[in-house]
Amino acid sequence: MCVAKMKTFEFYQFLRDYIANGVFHSTLSSRERSEMRRASSNFVIKGMFIRLLFFCIDSQTDSTWMVVLTEEEKRSALVECHNNHGTGNHHGVRGTRDRVIAGYFWSTLKDDVTKWVRYNCLLARTNNVNLFNYSLEMWLKTGNQYAMTMTDLYTKWVTAEPLRCNSASEVSAAIVGKMYTFGMVRQIITDQGEEFVNEVLSKHALFLKKKKSIPLMF
Repeated sequence: MCVAKMKTFEFYQFLRDYIANGVFHSTLSSRERSEMRRASSNFVIKGMFIRLLFFCIDSQTDSTWMVVLTEEEKRSALVECHNNHGTGNHHGVRGTRDRVIAGYFWSTLKDDVTKWVRYNCLLARTNNVNLFNYSLEMWLKTGNQYAMTMTDLYTKWVTAEPLRCNSASEVSAAIVGKMYTFGMVRQIITDQGEEFVNEVLSKHALFLKKKKSIPLMF
C-alpha cells in the first residue's frame, strides 16, 4: 500500500500541485517541503484537459489508488462503495472497506468507512427509509416492462421475449409461442413465481402433454 505518511486533504492538494508544477506552496515550512519531496515518488498525476486525476502508486505491484482530495470526493467514494444500486443491497463495514481500498486512498479511510456504515445502519433502524423503484432505462413506447428469458438445456440456446406485464396469461402465451417457433420440449422447468405457478400455465402444459416441474432450489 502507499508508504506516504498519513496527512490531511490539504497536504495532498499541495502535493498534487507540487508534482504538477514543480513548485512548493508558499505556506509550507522547510520540514513540510522535505516530507512532500520524499512522498512525491509515491504519487503520479494522470489525465488531460478537464480533470487531472491524482493517484497513489505502489512500485512493487504497479497498483494505483485514486487520491481523494476533498470531503465531497470522500462522500462520493463512500456512497459508491457502500450502496449497490443494481440490487439495492448495502455492504457492511468489511465489504465497503475492501471496495474503497481497492480504488481509493485518503489518510483516515478505515475509520471513515466504519463511521459511515454504522451511521447509515443507525438511520435505517431509526428513520423511515424511502424506497424507490428506479427504472434503469426509459419505458418503451410499446409498453413492455418485463423480459422473460428461456434456455434450451440441450443446446444452451437462450431467447428472450418482451412482455407488457408478468400476468399468467401473458407469460403462458409467450412460452407457447416460443414452443411453436423453436419446437416442442420434453419438460418445462420454472421457478416458483406466481407468473409460472398458476392454473393457466398448468392447463397449457397439460394440453401440450408436457411435464412441468419446479426445482427445489427455487
